Amino acid sequence: MLLKTPNKTVIPRLDRGIHSLDSRFRGNDTPCKITICETVKYSFLIVSLSMLFLSGCATGVETPLLHGVSPAGTQVCFDDPADIPSFFEQFYKTRDLGTEEGKIDYLLERVAQSDLAFIRNEVRAGGRDTANYLRWKLDRLRKVHKMKIETAEDFVNRVTSGSRMSGKPYAVVIPEGGGRHDLQRVLQNELAVLHRCLEQKNVGPTSETQVLKGSGSSPETHALEPASDSSGVGQTTTK
Repeated sequence: MLLKTPNKTVIPRLDRGIHSLDSRFRGNDTPCKITICETVKYSFLIVSLSMLFLSGCATGVETPLLHGVSPAGTQVCFDDPADIPSFFEQFYKTRDLGTEEGKIDYLLERVAQSDLAFIRNEVRAGGRDTANYLRWKLDRLRKVHKMKIETAEDFVNRVTSGSRMSGKPYAVVIPEGGGRHDLQRVLQNELAVLHRCLEQKNVGPTSETQVLKGSGSSPETHALEPASDSSGVGQTTTK
């Protein structure tokens, strides 16, 4: 394409560049069939797709998790704290809750029996699948990574804190506008209620100081986790 000016003829560099590039790919001197209009059209399409992708990423910004406390200032548990003593009594009949392993089993059963939705790396799962995954993770951390998890507090702080790979905490969704809460904080509340129930039976610690100590600090994240489906059980990739 030639453009004439009053003084000289100008060959646009764009045409020469496109023709040269096209010839390299074709391996011959076949004239380039891409016009400037088509080049502009393709460039516009690429820009449009990029803007669409970026806008999609912007709308996916996560809402910050709540920390186990309701807007009214009460501690959030998996269900009404007034209903927990009956669950405690049933579990107390079959397990020794004076041991730390018994308390860990109690917390896992609380998760398993819950009808709430649990979230790990933006994948939702039910209570039973989540409890199975947390049990799998606990065993792996102890046996494979030789991590000391001796108490129920260790379990809450090191196993349920979140994903080391992604840095995202685990979450639990409270219905009826209760929001998404940090699972570690909610399990700290559950453990506090368990200790209150044990105190009434004169079993275990005599105060909740040990349970609540450090609850205001940010969750620790020490664990290696597997990439998996919604159940997360039996996979071996770290996540």
